[in-house]
Amino acid sequence: MRNGKLITPTALALVCAGGFAFAQNNPRAANPDTNKTQEQGQMTSNADRDAIKLLHQANQVEMEMGNIARTNAGSMGVKDYGRMLEQDHNKADKQLLNMAKQKQVQLTAAEPKGETKQLDELRQMKGQAFDKKFLQTMVEDHTKAIDDLQKLMPDVKDPQVKAMMQETLPTLKHHRDMAQSLLQKQSG
Repeated sequence: MRNGKLITPTALALVCAGGFAFAQNNPRAANPDTNKTQEQGQMTSNADRDAIKLLHQANQVEMEMGNIARTNAGSMGVKDYGRMLEQDHNKADKQLLNMAKQKQVQLTAAEPKGETKQLDELRQMKGQAFDKKFLQTMVEDHTKAIDDLQKLMPDVKDPQVKAMMQETLPTLKHHRDMAQSLLQKQSG
């Protein structure tokens, strides 16, 4: 998303700043020289943790965006798109939370810094004005989230985390493409 090196307002928004912390006092905490944590013989690198946090943050923002769209959208197509966002990201986040627990990566449900202003702005809009702003935001944020994941992917070592990222990318692309299509229908 926009706040932080990997974060966009929604994506997935998949984004990774402020409020996330790994339990530093954990007795399994990592060797400071390697900056990794060990859990039952598996190493979770910074990139692995960043990817998990990025995905979680994106899921949280997208679920909230979807909820706002279902309430404030002017067209049924945008309302349906919002419902799809909520369902897809809720399902993905449940899987991600299980993985984070297994790998001892602590996550927070708080809205990421920088996202609150955008979410508040969208909460105040209704109808066609909302639809246009929301869809533009979805295109931008999904594009940013896709780019962020693709940049992070080469550094991710954990096969489970990498697999989840690879499974998430087509969904993010689908969400972006649907937002573009809905936006074009409104403009045309």
